[in-house]
Amino acid sequence: HWIKPPRDSHSIPCLAAADGVAVGTIHIQQREMKDADGDLDRIFSLSEVRHATDLTHSQLEGFQSRIHGRIEESVSEMFRAHLAILRDKVLMDRIESGIRAQRPAVAMIREVYGYHIELLSHSPMERMQEKVQDLQDIANRLIRNLLGQGQTSDGLHGRIVVAHALYPSDLLRLVAQDAAGAI
Repeated sequence: HWIKPPRDSHSIPCLAAADGVAVGTIHIQQREMKDADGDLDRIFSLSEVRHATDLTHSQLEGFQSRIHGRIEESVSEMFRAHLAILRDKVLMDRIESGIRAQRPAVAMIREVYGYHIELLSHSPMERMQEKVQDLQDIANRLIRNLLGQGQTSDGLHGRIVVAHALYPSDLLRLVAQDAAGAI
């Protein structure tokens, strides 16, 4: 939990994961979706969901191309795996089926991805359990884009990102966007 600094302070108290001091302009990353005007229960059209999927796909491709050659190829493959999950026909067919039945899109995304997250989180294979974060990340990114709360590639250059939690793909995104660091 964050402790609010005094009004006259420009520091943010937090728990340290490593030694050091970060000085610079910050960007506070919100993990929770904002429910503006009941959007979480809104009925979106198939074209709106497909547009959010295309936007998510473009973002992931952009991140992958920006980090290509800057880090190990095996690490940058994470975005390729995310792209494959995002375009998975079974997942998208289930989401689209719910949309056609007039179910809220956010609920459908959470339900479909949540089912697979639950299955993988109980897998005896560690590699499968690691995919839970990938699914959570893709579902959150897709929902944010659907709600118009997706992050652009602008605004992180040279900034220190403050976040409650970061997925591995978030760290790669920060590298792709030239963030100065993360807290």
